[in-house]
Amino acid sequence: MFKTKAILVDALGGQDYTKFCPNLVLPINLEPIMEVAKRFRPISYLKTNTADVAKELQDGSGSGTIVITQNGIPAFVCVSFEDYYRSQETNALLKLVNMGEKEKAAGKVTPLAQAKLDMEAAIFGDRAAKLKAG
Repeated sequence: MFKTKAILVDALGGQDYTKFCPNLVLPINLEPIMEVAKRFRPISYLKTNTADVAKELQDGSGSGTIVITQNGIPAFVCVSFEDYYRSQETNALLKLVNMGEKEKAAGKVTPLAQAKLDMEAAIFGDRAAKLKAG
C-alpha cells in the first residue's frame, strides 16, 4: 500500500489545506483507481484506434474490458470474446440454480432414491425390475 500525501481541497473555494497540515499522510492505494481510469475511453478513441482496442482486449494486457464514453458518460463496454463467453456461461448456470431453487421452494422435488428408480426404469424399462430381482 502506498502512503500518499493527502491533498485536502475545499470543495467550494478550492483551498489547499496541505499548508495547514503538511505532514498529514493517509494510506491510499492508487493502483485500483488508476486501473479503473485506464479502462475508460472516449468514443473518439475507439473510432480512431479500433484495431488497438481489439488487440488490447485479445492479448489480455488490460483488464479484459474497456468502457466507452460519450460526452463523459459511460455508453457501452467492449469485452474480449473469452470474457463475454465466460459471462454468458456464468449467467446460464445462475439461471439454472435459480430455477432449481424455485422448484425446491414450490415442492417440486423427488427424493434421490426415487429419482434413481425412475431413471433406471426410463433407461432399462422392464429389465430394470428384472435386474433388481436377479
